[in-house]
Amino acid sequence: MAQKTKPTRPPTYGPVQFATRIGLERWQAEAARERDLFPGPDLNSERWSEALAIQVAAQVPAIVKVVGAEHPIGASRAAAQISERSGLEVTWSDVRAIADARPELLPVVVADRLRWTAGSKTREETAAALGVTVRELRKMPLERGPLGRYDTEQVRALAADETAAATAAEVIADRRLGPD
Repeated sequence: MAQKTKPTRPPTYGPVQFATRIGLERWQAEAARERDLFPGPDLNSERWSEALAIQVAAQVPAIVKVVGAEHPIGASRAAAQISERSGLEVTWSDVRAIADARPELLPVVVADRLRWTAGSKTREETAAALGVTVRELRKMPLERGPLGRYDTEQVRALAADETAAATAAEVIADRRLGPD
């Protein structure tokens, strides 16, 4: 007697299985869904069909171009720092929204930072230019700028200034003689 076999049903997928089936990481699939880059579940069971998985799998290269190939990291830390500096309650989702809304600002921000680092000195470089230790820099009439760096032109001017040279000499003398 021949055994009866049940007809094979096509597979269906929940969110994790669907991401795996179409070749995306879970975070990529979530980011793609948030951006409506592929449709939601097409079955009454709130799952995706194999037919839809095949269609979406063909779109994966375009999806990856939008959501990226590497998991975004650091938004929570960035939000904490922005919150601290601005006094606003900023969350990781706010950081992501800013990045999504104004990506054209990134090259400007990076160019400004690179321009500043090219025209500024680290604490160590500044101390060496003035002949003092890093710890003694706080006694010098200099203000730190962004990234804790010092403006190169201000350092040069201070190094050439006789009054500043006297201040540096006093700092060095204090180091050699000690307090009192």
